[in-house]
Amino acid sequence: MRQLKRIILAAGLGWACLTAAAQQQVVRQFVNSNGLSAAGIGIMVKEVETGKVVAQYQPETNRIPASTTKLLTTATALEVLGDSMRFETRITYSGYIKDSVLHGNLYVVGGGDPSLESDFFVHNGIFAKMVSAIHRAGIRQIDGKIIGDASLYTVRNVPTQWLIEDVGSYYGQTPSALAFNDNLFFLTFAPTDSIRPPHLEAILPHTRLLRIDNQLTLGNPMWWHVYGDSHSWYKIIRGEVPATRKTLIRVENPEPALLVADSLSRELYRHGIHNRGAGSTQWTKVRAPKSPCIYVHYSLPLRDIIAVTNHKSVNLFAENIFLYLALRINVTGDYEHAINSVTRFWNGKGLDCSHIHQVDGSGLSMKNALNPDFMTNLLVYMKRDSKYADAFTASLATAGVNGTVKTFLTGTPLQGKMLAKSGSMDRVQNFCGYIIYKQKWYAFTIMVNNFDCSRKDLRKAMSTFFNNLMKQVGN
Repeated sequence: MRQLKRIILAAGLGWACLTAAAQQQVVRQFVNSNGLSAAGIGIMVKEVETGKVVAQYQPETNRIPASTTKLLTTATALEVLGDSMRFETRITYSGYIKDSVLHGNLYVVGGGDPSLESDFFVHNGIFAKMVSAIHRAGIRQIDGKIIGDASLYTVRNVPTQWLIEDVGSYYGQTPSALAFNDNLFFLTFAPTDSIRPPHLEAILPHTRLLRIDNQLTLGNPMWWHVYGDSHSWYKIIRGEVPATRKTLIRVENPEPALLVADSLSRELYRHGIHNRGAGSTQWTKVRAPKSPCIYVHYSLPLRDIIAVTNHKSVNLFAENIFLYLALRINVTGDYEHAINSVTRFWNGKGLDCSHIHQVDGSGLSMKNALNPDFMTNLLVYMKRDSKYADAFTASLATAGVNGTVKTFLTGTPLQGKMLAKSGSMDRVQNFCGYIIYKQKWYAFTIMVNNFDCSRKDLRKAMSTFFNNLMKQVGN
């Protein structure tokens, strides 16, 4: 009987060794793919339940993570803040109310909510609700100013780690404690004939602040650039657009808090509530009073905002959430304290943060440096040990089905069986997430920097790698 047990054990160990060798052969095949000879590659795949390593390649070497950084930001936020946490936007005032006149300033106080009237959610008609609250407070006239207070986050908190070409772009909006409408304006240029230049037909949201120097001409292919200093309301648009159809151009809102204050002032005027001052943004460290408070707008739960952040890869949401984490250890949201907040938390959970470098919340900066071992351990924790596992995994897109991985793994056995966050920028292609295969969960990170092949060919090679690896795991 003992001899039989030894034979069975030896056979099992031999089969395990063969399986491990076959899995590493799949890794070698991927590493030797065309266009990757000079690339920086990192791979870590682990079985979630046991933590067993399934495949790895240079897992402890840092790479540029791009948008997979959002997983670190959002996982930390769920753990620290809870999935039901809601951002608050408040209306308070200074001075006193007498004979229906507010003798003081009215404040719209930003609480870090990135989703206020965002196009990723159903709009709330926020200004109508604010006007109703002000009316209920007995205010019919304001002899001070209407002030948008964004001082919860660092003054003019432009992420200095971003490339200059990304700052202020439609995907790289500057975060604000009083964000509004995704911190974007949507400019519609109407069709025209072959003689007249494109005509600016509409600006949404409506504003009297933005000034556009339209230098567009007719042409093909379509292209444009928006020029203007940070926080400047004067923008120059140059480029070529077609004459036969409308063109939509997105422009960053240079001061969301000022737009909120000005828009509220206009809405109050429409309802017969006048203010003698003018809307302005408060950029000082002297914050608006916390009381009297006459209105509070609550955002959707954090889990809903994080679902959009990861599923749609929304940089603004990630940056605002990241800065909010700084408030756990500091009175103002800034990047230095946000970074410290993240590393303190995960060090406390036993994840070694000594070699990771996170400089923003979204991954837009090329100075971020994370490695597959750390990211995969994070994923294992969030699925196996976190009370917010469902909220976290639900925020990931399904490969071959939706989100930023809609076209990945399409038509393969793993289509619909991978939950992932992609991360891409010039010469960077990464994926982090989970594979659900034969009723088991596997956490994975694959990072490729500085590849020479096309992105399409690289994604095809990655698809082959994952499918071949799961074949070996399932044998």
